[in-house]
This record gives sequence, structure tokens and C-alpha cells, in this order.
Amino acid sequence: MRKLSVILAIGALATMTAIASAQTPLTLQFGPGRDGTQPGSVTVTPMGNQIRVTIDMTPAGPSQPAHIHVGTCPGVGAVEFPLTNVANGKSETTVNASWDTIQASPHSINVHRSPTEAGIYTACVNLPVAQRAAPAAAPAAAAGGATQLPRTGGPALGLLALLGAAFGGLGFGLRRR
Repeated sequence: MRKLSVILAIGALATMTAIASAQTPLTLQFGPGRDGTQPGSVTVTPMGNQIRVTIDMTPAGPSQPAHIHVGTCPGVGAVEFPLTNVANGKSETTVNASWDTIQASPHSINVHRSPTEAGIYTACVNLPVAQRAAPAAAPAAAAGGATQLPRTGGPALGLLALLGAAFGGLGFGLRRR
């Protein structure tokens, strides 16, 4: 019985660690936009079929539009996902798209000067693109290319607690027999 309890505990720990690492947020620093440089950061948190985008900017303007655009900085394409305007340096938006969907093609996040000057980009950051399996004969990424980040996304943290409690209770129950 003790061996079974130990095996169950190790399995629960491994499962929870794998799931927890899949929820790791990614923080990127904004670079210059097409028309200016405004310092700040963006944190993307995978949440299964959604992502949370949190923006922190300085100096804090009263209201600055922000979007996820198709394409990369500085010559971005169309707006694919609007984000909540950056107000007083802060913005948080839940986007109804998975991190895998966003990473499937080049995207960037742009911050604009103001609602009346939305054509002026003050900050921009490229989002990482997922690497696809390349044929064996294909060369590795060119020198100076982007570094691929780990795949993210998965179940909520509440599920982790439920799994931990279930495995712990099962192990305790088997130990008492």
C-alpha cells in the first residue's frame, strides 16, 4: 500500500507541474512604434481558448488605443483583435483566441498616441511565432533569428487544486486500509 501511495503522489506532482508550466505568462518589452518610442511592457497569459493581454506604459497618457495586428513591427497589417484602451498607463483585455492561434502566424501589439491620432504608433512589439516541424533536410534557424518560446495554454489553476486534492485523498484512503 505504501508503494502505491508514493507512486500516486509522484504522478500527481508530475501532472500538476506539467499543467502549471503550461500557464506561464510571457512578458515582452515594447520597442519603438512606427512614429515614436514609448516605453512599456505587455504580458500575455494563456488561458485555454483565450489569452489575457496586460499592458503597462510610461508615461501614462489619458487614453491610448491598443490592438493585436496581423504582421510585424513597424509596418503592421490590419487590426485582428482590439484591446482595451491604455488608460493612465494600464490596460487589461481578455481576447477570445488561443495562444496557439495567435502564434500560428506573425502578429504584433501596437499602442497608438490617442483616439484622435490612432494613425500614430508610439510603441510596438512582435509576438513570437510557433515553430512548425521542419523536414529533416531543412537548415536550422538563421543566425540572429527569433528565439522560440515554449508552447503554452492549458486548464485553469482550479483544476490543479482539484487534481491535487483527489490524488491526496486517494493516497490517504489507500494508506488507511
